[in-house]
Amino acid sequence: MILTLERILTLKQLELFAAVDEEALIELAGQLTESEVPAGHTLLAAGTLGRELIICVEGQLRIEQAGKPAEVHDAPCLVGLLTALDPHPHQASVTTLTPCRLLRLDHDTLVNELLINNTLACGVIRYLVRQARQA
Repeated sequence: MILTLERILTLKQLELFAAVDEEALIELAGQLTESEVPAGHTLLAAGTLGRELIICVEGQLRIEQAGKPAEVHDAPCLVGLLTALDPHPHQASVTTLTPCRLLRLDHDTLVNELLINNTLACGVIRYLVRQARQA
């Protein structure tokens, strides 16, 4: 089991949560569900409905999107943010390359946290703006 402190430290390493205050991260950390999956497991399949944010705490992920070279991401990393904010079919497939420890946050929980936590909402907005500028 991943301790709350470890969850907070992992969240702080991700750009999405880097500017979020500690109190908000403590609350968010308590809302995350934990799982372990083996290598070769498909976390997200392109075209399937997505409703959750997945944070890889340990392991390595392969992200494949039609027309683009595959990308490999080492932990800590996250996938599924856009579908967690606005449920819709995934544009990419994500597969574990190694056994992975994951933290998950579903759409309803994320939206509720955003409504009650301004620093979290601002952090998500800043992250999305930076991503859009880089695109």
